[in-house]
Amino acid sequence: MNKYWVLSLLTFLSCSTEKKQTQSALTSNLPEEITVIFNSEGSEPLHITTPLTAEEIKENLVSDQNVNPNDTMKLALREKHQIIYMLYQFPEEYSIIVSAGDTIVVDANSDAGKISKLVKGKKHIINDIHQDVFDETPQRKTIEELFKKTRELKGDNKSEGIKSYIEASNKYYDNVRDSFLKADDYKARILADLVLVEQYIKLSGLNNKLRDTSLSKLLSSEKFISVANLNNRSLKPIFNFYNINNVISNPTKRTLAERYATDFEQFPSEIQEYFKYITIVQMVAQKYDRKTTIKYINAFKEDYGSNRGLEALMKNIEYTAVETDELKLIDETNGKETWSNLMKKWRGKVIYVDFWASWCSPCIAELPHSKKLSKEQKDVVFVYLALNDEETAWRRAIEKHQLKKHSYLITNSKSSNFISKYEINSIPRYMIIDKDGIINNPDAPRPSSTEINYLFTNLLKK
Repeated sequence: MNKYWVLSLLTFLSCSTEKKQTQSALTSNLPEEITVIFNSEGSEPLHITTPLTAEEIKENLVSDQNVNPNDTMKLALREKHQIIYMLYQFPEEYSIIVSAGDTIVVDANSDAGKISKLVKGKKHIINDIHQDVFDETPQRKTIEELFKKTRELKGDNKSEGIKSYIEASNKYYDNVRDSFLKADDYKARILADLVLVEQYIKLSGLNNKLRDTSLSKLLSSEKFISVANLNNRSLKPIFNFYNINNVISNPTKRTLAERYATDFEQFPSEIQEYFKYITIVQMVAQKYDRKTTIKYINAFKEDYGSNRGLEALMKNIEYTAVETDELKLIDETNGKETWSNLMKKWRGKVIYVDFWASWCSPCIAELPHSKKLSKEQKDVVFVYLALNDEETAWRRAIEKHQLKKHSYLITNSKSSNFISKYEINSIPRYMIIDKDGIINNPDAPRPSSTEINYLFTNLLKK
């Protein structure tokens, strides 16, 4: 079974201009917790995720926690028994059920039995819970074979074949789920939820390939997309997959704004609110223009009121700020400055602008090269503009990296048209301005490049 709890992310040599959020455990007055012991000879941390309900997402709570090698951590639970997901350098993510008071040992050095529960000083190996859900029965093999055959259907046979698979799927998964529910204990109930999750993922994968009306209708039905399921953290993957297929991806080629307006009307108000909130989150993530994003934030607030998550998004896009072409800056002494004033001050000089942030590792990696370059190119003004950074973190960074000269924090990163005009969507980003104050290269080479000295030499001759 595919592990489904996280979206695929690509790691680039540059950072998104969105500030990286500090990861922390859930800690809001929770009486229950577990202990996690992480044994590893490597340097990579263990990543732990606890699924959030829709209400917790709107409260802007985070569910991720990193445990450093050979460290012990207390992880707060939101329920006495719940699923957590663990990712290190395993072939796949591990999904386990934990209970308040458990001590979980993760041994990255072991080839087998990587995760154990410590009971009276003895380790008891814990398997991934998906190994507990499905036995390799004849019925299991039959439904798997039928799934593969249905995926390859074409032409006139497709509609009838899909209908047959839906009937067989409902029969098989409902029977497996009922067998767990009869046990009536916390683990069985969670395993029953995972049965429903797998059925949804299978049907969703089938629909992604075949694009069938009856499948689409079933995937949006109350069996899967209901208010009760929305508030069940074990069923969160269903809503993650719905978001992936209907909000984040765009098979219909319709804009997020169009989908916000019409795509969720069939659902109860609580579910509409959740999906519309996720749609606005995607508008921000996909860098919708600020005016459009504010328009839909206002529409959401009018229909559902505000929440902490929405307020964080509003802060992120500088909701109340007036748009301007200017860059507003502060320096190390908290003195206010503007980019246009600096341009007047440095007229007649070649200027090399470094857009960076304290949280951006590739940016930091380039700083030694920048310092070396500035010593070689004494006639060039090196300017460091921190983008989407927190003031306290920025001040610590300029102190640590000795960047006090010509170093400024941009205070209107989101509302400045300068940022959108030059599409400064990722950092580090560099810009060269000539002696006449004209942007000669809006996306210049990095300080570590071999080309940068050549460009400076040519401009300084003019």
